[in-house]
Amino acid sequence: MRNSIDHRDSFASSAASLDDDSYKVDDDSSSSQSSRFLDGLMNIKSVGHKHESKVMKRAFARVVTGKVSECIFVHGESGVGKTHALELLRKNVKSKKHQCRGFFVSGKFDQLQTNSKPFSAIVEAFSDICDLIEQSRDKAYKKEVRKNLELVLSEDEGIMLAKLIPNIDIVMDNSIDNDTMIHSIGPAQPAFVKLKLLCRSFLSAVATEQHPIVFVLDDLQWADDGSIEIFRSICSNMDSKHCLIVGVYRDDEGYEPPNIETLLPCTDLPISRFGIKEINRVVSTLTEMKTSETLSLTEVVFAKTRGNAQFVKLFLESLFMEQLLTYSYTTNKWEWDVESLMAETNDASNVMIAAKVDRLNFDVQEVLKLASCLGFSFDVGTLQLIVVGEYQNLTGKDTLPGWTDNDAAISSECSTSEAYTDILLKLLSKAQKHGILVSGRRPY
Repeated sequence: MRNSIDHRDSFASSAASLDDDSYKVDDDSSSSQSSRFLDGLMNIKSVGHKHESKVMKRAFARVVTGKVSECIFVHGESGVGKTHALELLRKNVKSKKHQCRGFFVSGKFDQLQTNSKPFSAIVEAFSDICDLIEQSRDKAYKKEVRKNLELVLSEDEGIMLAKLIPNIDIVMDNSIDNDTMIHSIGPAQPAFVKLKLLCRSFLSAVATEQHPIVFVLDDLQWADDGSIEIFRSICSNMDSKHCLIVGVYRDDEGYEPPNIETLLPCTDLPISRFGIKEINRVVSTLTEMKTSETLSLTEVVFAKTRGNAQFVKLFLESLFMEQLLTYSYTTNKWEWDVESLMAETNDASNVMIAAKVDRLNFDVQEVLKLASCLGFSFDVGTLQLIVVGEYQNLTGKDTLPGWTDNDAAISSECSTSEAYTDILLKLLSKAQKHGILVSGRRPY
């Protein structure tokens, strides 16, 4: 299981329960109201996307028993809830109500790695498939996969594919030398044509009626040209069955999807912003008030966020943190002043993220600066090497930010590396509590 941190999903660690003074209030009863409000903010995106969820569930049901795979293009601006819509699909795929045992795999392209790590998202998704097959208790399925791979891959082709998918040998009978990874083959090279065919053959070989696959490539707007070509080839395989292929991209990046005229049966699925009614349901639920009572607050929220789900969440949180939205025990209701909200708040944007970072202590901010250099996701071990190296250059000592005498005592009882990891996780957990970092560990 990969141990990586993603700036946008939910970071979890043993240190995540550390106290954070910015969330404390003096009154115990008020604390109860505040806790419910903050807990509700975590699930705000669940209000919408019911239609989109149904569309994807129906598509999955069709590919399970159908004669051909399907494609879905999910798109929308950053923060509208594309990831949440996919999470609903993932839960449906893993639901025990299905007679089949579906696999949900995904890979995400990174803007900072487009040129340095081509095929990165495809490798990630294919590697997940191999891991899930290896973990499966269905021996008949494993045998079927091996037989299918033997039929579609020659020995040389297996070796070539192993250079793209490093752990493919765990689903094949023989061990394959994959010391040299494929990163240099591009769309203009003859060998790339074979690589495209091998990728689509592999996916067809492992997807079955009892084990259908949802194959997701996220952030296509940052994909390298080679990955786009492979993705288009997979989507054009009319011999493919029992696979739902999902491409996700951002509207606000100016990215256009591949030509869908020549693809498998395809559904275009835009994810839209919240409307006034949806936001009012959110505000009403969070404040435990009638929608007629929360409409004035909703209008301010909509004006400031324009319905972007992530911005709605951040804006409401900022109102709470800045005490512009407070709970009154005189009226037993949440209270706000519309004129103050309009005058004292900015439109929801990166300003809110900056405000969150500013509330963190200096040590956490310094670690986040270094983490941001690694892209949208990073491995804790890699970050640790960078942080220790940077602080050694600055201080001449092998320490981490936030290092105390107590930490030094801990390091004498265990390895220094273990002590560093523990400290780093504690610092990152504080960023998680402010919604800046999340865990990239796979929930499937």
